[in-house]
This record gives sequence, C-alpha cells and structure tokens, in this order.
Amino acid sequence: MVDVREVLQAVGRLRWRLGRPVEGLLIGVYRSTLRGEGVEFADARPYQPGEPWRRIHWALSARRGEPYLWLATEERQITCTIALDLSDSMRVYPEKFRQAAIAGAMIALTALKVGDKVQWLGFTNSVAFFSPPRRSESFVWGAFQELLSFQPTERLTRLQPLLDFYGQAQVRRGLLVLLTDGFWQDGGEAVSLLRAVAQRHFVLLVYIRHPREAMTIPFGRLPYREVETGTPGVAGKTLRPVSFPQPSLRQALIRTQDNPWEVLVRALGGGPL
Repeated sequence: MVDVREVLQAVGRLRWRLGRPVEGLLIGVYRSTLRGEGVEFADARPYQPGEPWRRIHWALSARRGEPYLWLATEERQITCTIALDLSDSMRVYPEKFRQAAIAGAMIALTALKVGDKVQWLGFTNSVAFFSPPRRSESFVWGAFQELLSFQPTERLTRLQPLLDFYGQAQVRRGLLVLLTDGFWQDGGEAVSLLRAVAQRHFVLLVYIRHPREAMTIPFGRLPYREVETGTPGVAGKTLRPVSFPQPSLRQALIRTQDNPWEVLVRALGGGPL
C-alpha cells in the first residue's frame, strides 16, 4: 500500500530539484467561457447606457464611431477531478502505481494552491471509488489515502462507465485528469469517448508506463498475455499510446524512471511530450 505522506514527500523533493518550483502548473490550462471583467481581451459589443465607462474600448469606439464595451475573459474556479486506474494492469509493477500516485498528488496540490476544488475517482470496469469535491487539504489528502488503499473487486479497465459517471456528476465545465496505463477494454471506442468529453471539459490523459510497456519493437512481433483478461496476444511496432491533437485533450506519458513534474509541465504548457 502506498502511503500519502510518502507520496507528498516525494512531490516536495521533485519540486525543489527543479531549482525554481512551478507553482502555477494548472494556471493557463483552462479558460473561462464567460465574458465580462478581466485583464485578457476576449470580445467587444456595443455599449449600453448605464454600464461602467471605464470598460469602454476606446480604440474600437473611435474606429466605429460609436462606443463599444471591452469584454475580457473572466477567471473562474473549476473542479479538478483526478481519476486513478485501479485495475490489475496498474499493479503489475509497484512502481507504476506509485508513479501514478505522485502525479495525482502533484496536480491536486497545485489545484488547491490556485483555489480549485479537488475530487478523486477510482475506476476499473466501473467507478469503484468517489470522493466529493473539496478545497480542504485535510479532506482531500484523507480521501487520497483512502483511494490508495482501496481494493477493487473488478480487474478490467473500461472508460465508458467512468466518462458516463463524470458527465452526470460534473455539470459545469471542469478538468478531468486520467491516470491510467491506457490498456482499456473499450477498444476503438475509447478515442471517440475521450474526444466527446473533451468537447465540454478539459481533459488531461496521463499514461503511466513501465519501461517494458513503453518499448518499441523494431522488427518481428512480441507475444504477450493480457494481465486483466488472461488472453494471449501479439504486439508489433510500438506500444506508445495514440496521439490526440485536440487542444482541450492534453496528453502526457510518464515512465517509472521519469521526473513526473517535468513531464506534466511540458504537457500542460503545450510543449513536446
């Protein structure tokens, strides 16, 4: 069992190893869809009598010959949902589950720092664990410890039950972080399911891989036996996950020997993974 104190200590060490800790990891990842007061220009519309004259867009008003109002992107706090894959394939190598826990703690810690609510989900073939969204650090880390020690009865991994549950529970626009190894039983439907959720919410898909699971097969084919189902198969070429170019669906591939903080910063910053 992974202890939350051990995870948070590892997070602290990783942050300070960078020299300049990145406090605003989630800032800039999402934008509000609301238009109003703010510092970043979003749109303009004709001025209505009684509205604050300080928000008049003077340059545009001079060009149009009538007053226009400056509309900016308003900052809005959101709910950060961190969903951890609890299936058997995530527990084959203990390092995988620990690395996933560290990545989840990093995102939760930063979300709390910027004032967002955090909730945890644990999923396999269904949603096996759920904690309500909170801003209280004691509640968030207590629920995190419960999640890490939770023992599910299902062995398989499916995305559809998780995404259906999230769509019903999260009415407003939110941030969904998926910590998984990507070996889902949904088959080809997984891509369309994720893209459908990304139309409404921000999605960060974090693949956790052991080096043996992230290798490239230069020639020939590699036989294997699926951990969750026990069925045999043959792998060829690369085991690297598919790529999603959609801006609201970011991806990161964290291997057990990687620094997860640096990988997440690159993913959320839009840099190469």
